[in-house]
Amino acid sequence: MKNTIPLVLAVLLGLAAVFAVSRLVARNSGEEIGKISVIVANKNLSAGQDVREGDFGSVEIPRSAYINHQHVRTENQNLVVGQKLVRDIASGGFILLDDVISGVGRLSDEVVRGDWIVPVHFADATLVAALQEGDEIAIVMVAQDLKASGKTDMEGNAEVARVQTARVLFPMVRVVRRMQDGVLVSMSPKEAQRLLVASLNAPLYPMLRLRGDSSHRSVQESAGVTSADLSERALVARDKAVTAGQ
Repeated sequence: MKNTIPLVLAVLLGLAAVFAVSRLVARNSGEEIGKISVIVANKNLSAGQDVREGDFGSVEIPRSAYINHQHVRTENQNLVVGQKLVRDIASGGFILLDDVISGVGRLSDEVVRGDWIVPVHFADATLVAALQEGDEIAIVMVAQDLKASGKTDMEGNAEVARVQTARVLFPMVRVVRRMQDGVLVSMSPKEAQRLLVASLNAPLYPMLRLRGDSSHRSVQESAGVTSADLSERALVARDKAVTAGQ
């Protein structure tokens, strides 16, 4: 029995040593170090050129090596896309915020007094890639409405039909910056709340305006355009009305 106790202790100490070594190996191999994905150049880049999406890739670095106001996280790559480089960057080198700082500027400096800067994500981002800072856009929402069909069911209850309706939510907003699938816009707090509710209930679409155009800068008093307006009968009636007015 006396010989058994030292043997058990030796086994326990051996297991503890194995566990400690495995922890050390895991720590050194990065398994226990939080990592952050940041962007790096995937080719040699020259000062003065615009950064394009194909100019960089991503690499993971330890959280302890991440510098908050320098490294660009992969999910925030839109901060440098389209901006000019202020220095040469070799392939594999980090693209830092300072490398394009002259073209980015501080976002808070662009807030108009009394306004808020709000992100807008669109159902179709095709137009977003062509938008630039200072562009003016209209934002249109497509809502699902229930309207009386003019018919009744077997029990005499009025039937309703589901109709899609396109409405101008905001006739003119200024683009502050472009994101990957949307834009940052400047608007009043009340408009920002309206935008938030609309984005949670209906898909939104951007429409590019002529910059400085003073027409149609307020929401028109109308029900918008419904899917019923696109029926063949409605289109024929519209064409007849246009012809009669000529």
